[in-house]
Amino acid sequence: MDLSFIRRAFRFELKDIIRIAAASVIAVVEFILLCTRYPEACAGIVMFLILIIPTFKVSGRFRFVCDLIFPFYCGLFIMYYFQLGCLYGHPMTEALSSFWGYLLIQNRVFYEIIFVYVVYFVFRLLMMSPKVAMIATPVPFLLIALINYYVFQFRGHELVFLDFFSVGTAANVMGSYSYPLFVPIVFMVLPYVLFIMPFINMEMEKSKVHAAVREAVFAAVSALCVFLSMLSAKSWFADGNHIFREWGDMMSVANGYYMSFVQSIKAVIITPPDGYSADALNNYLNEQGYGKVVPLASSGDTANIIVIMNESYSDLSIYEDITGKTKNPDPYWDSLKENTIHGYAMSSVFGGNTANSEFEFLTGLSMANLPTGSIAYHSYIKDNMYSAVRALNDSGYDSLVMHPYFKDGWNRLEVYPRLGFRKMMFIDDFKFTNDDLICGKVTDRCAYENMLSILDEHDKSSDTKTFTYMITIQNHGGYYFDDYEPDTYSTVFDEYNNKCYNTFMTLTNESDKALEMLLTELKKKDEKYVVLVFGDHQPELALTDASDFMAGGRAWVVPYIIWTNFDMTEEQMNGLKPKGGVTSFNYLAGDVMRAAGFELNSYFASIESVREELPSISSSGYYLKDGSARSRESGLPDGVAGDRMRYYMYLQYNILFDDNNSSLFTNYVYN
Repeated sequence: MDLSFIRRAFRFELKDIIRIAAASVIAVVEFILLCTRYPEACAGIVMFLILIIPTFKVSGRFRFVCDLIFPFYCGLFIMYYFQLGCLYGHPMTEALSSFWGYLLIQNRVFYEIIFVYVVYFVFRLLMMSPKVAMIATPVPFLLIALINYYVFQFRGHELVFLDFFSVGTAANVMGSYSYPLFVPIVFMVLPYVLFIMPFINMEMEKSKVHAAVREAVFAAVSALCVFLSMLSAKSWFADGNHIFREWGDMMSVANGYYMSFVQSIKAVIITPPDGYSADALNNYLNEQGYGKVVPLASSGDTANIIVIMNESYSDLSIYEDITGKTKNPDPYWDSLKENTIHGYAMSSVFGGNTANSEFEFLTGLSMANLPTGSIAYHSYIKDNMYSAVRALNDSGYDSLVMHPYFKDGWNRLEVYPRLGFRKMMFIDDFKFTNDDLICGKVTDRCAYENMLSILDEHDKSSDTKTFTYMITIQNHGGYYFDDYEPDTYSTVFDEYNNKCYNTFMTLTNESDKALEMLLTELKKKDEKYVVLVFGDHQPELALTDASDFMAGGRAWVVPYIIWTNFDMTEEQMNGLKPKGGVTSFNYLAGDVMRAAGFELNSYFASIESVREELPSISSSGYYLKDGSARSRESGLPDGVAGDRMRYYMYLQYNILFDDNNSSLFTNYVYN
């Protein structure tokens, strides 16, 4: 038996001994650091070390076998180590016994791995040998993972494609941060070094296939992989079970970081609506009699305005087919009748991406006219723009936004001034003690007490009316806390999901008590107040299936109320009731301004005209006035509804992506 190939493979010249010794040192360090927490990662390290010992030699006739095996093996390495590095220390990974099990249960590995094939075969097309392509392929994934790791450390949510367009801004602040090295080195860099060492030492004969034929094959395979990667991303997010999430680490947790990053590229692909031109928009405005924007008009004394976007506030009784009949967590909310409008709105987000709900309410525009997966605050508000805030500023109001959480979330520090807010308050500006925290977050009651204190101080020093916009934090997910014992509302789930559900319901009850305190205090005031309270989205709990995310599906439904401490006229009450019982956030600013005693100006009146035909518009679709729900993929409706929707799309495109040069804003000054 000829065993010469074994002798050639297991040679131990000085350079081989140095190579194996260096790899062994790295492997031992990795093993010590990983063995107690991630034994499966250690198994990979051991495998890499074993593969380093022999010297592999591939004949020219069998190079094609490498092209079958290498990208798959490389993909498994990238999907595991780089994504584990991005999520190391996060609550989700800390609760897992197996990261591989998590990846396989989600089934996302087989969707994401195609991106590795794209890079590998593009490198092969660029005339790299299989071993060089194998060494080079992980590099772009490693760089993105490293950048993502540090971006998350700095701002609390992950890297999206549009962040590369803000590299100048990032460079300005890079010196203000420290750069921890443990996780990047242990989970990404050192495993990569071990992974590539067998290929560095690999001996590979030249291919027997003619170069022109080889390049043609790799061009075809690369094109096929690109097509399959696009199909993979589209099918992943189109199945109704997966929604693009950008808040916190949800890009990695919900869909896989690389899948989410590819999806985020779509946010830069903006095309004008069919038939759009500034002239077409202005012709419509002139035909409908909408002149340039002026301050809001009123026929009498207007009210102060408070808008509360309550984190994850939802009416989960719509899921009683799953949970069974439960006790009511918000009896005070339901008891409000006098001078109160109750309604439901369709949110454009689920389980997160709060900023998009803010965008819709404050601007009157809609995520329905923006790419799936985009975040308006991050991507599109680059200059001063018109909003409900500016409308009220122009009418003599003082505007204040309050959020009892960190100031660097969702690009708010830049966006809020561009929308017109004159004052901002974040967690460092609130007065609270540990007793004012629940599950580590400032309670709604504490947030409202701070707001009342600010309003009292304002009333002592100024006669100016106020617009106060509050975004709460108490009910933010997740909902599993070892040291928190919620009330029992349902026991139909497993232990983990029971606790999550019951925690959310208990927090909702706390919100209800806080609202009662707030409205009780406002009733005592002589000044007139209008209060709008709405949930930004539903919480992510074990309640939904794919059917709930269809157009008009219940996963998008959140409640709202408009309440006043003065008597509204019957005409006001009737005008504010949602047509068909449902509306959307883009219309609510107009409602609250009318409740405060204003007549809508041309901007908000033109948006209200869209509502006459389309009572609700959101990312999932729209409602027609006959109550039927349509997905936005179904295209524009016929007749007047289609004309109004087309105008709305033209207006939004003009404001965000053209020169904002419609006749509405002729000579408008953004103070």
